[in-house]
Amino acid sequence: MDDTREMEGLNTELYLRNCLIIQENERLRRRAQQLRKENEALISRWKENIGDLQKLKLEPEPEFKLQLGSSFQQDKKPSNTKQKG
Repeated sequence: MDDTREMEGLNTELYLRNCLIIQENERLRRRAQQLRKENEALISRWKENIGDLQKLKLEPEPEFKLQLGSSFQQDKKPSNTKQKG
């Protein structure tokens, strides 16, 4: 009889530990899911910021393009033309 009670007590203790582990696992699963969503949102914002920075670096303002183009054409002298003189 003592062995049976001892086994039942051990079984109850293991059952309760198992319940606690399951609860902790569920809590950690929810936390991981929350962190995953936050991470995805941060990555999305980061990608948007990188895209904005690339646009600023690679695409100058239209006025700058015009100024750059017009001054370049004015300063450039054709090398193929013969000068009279």
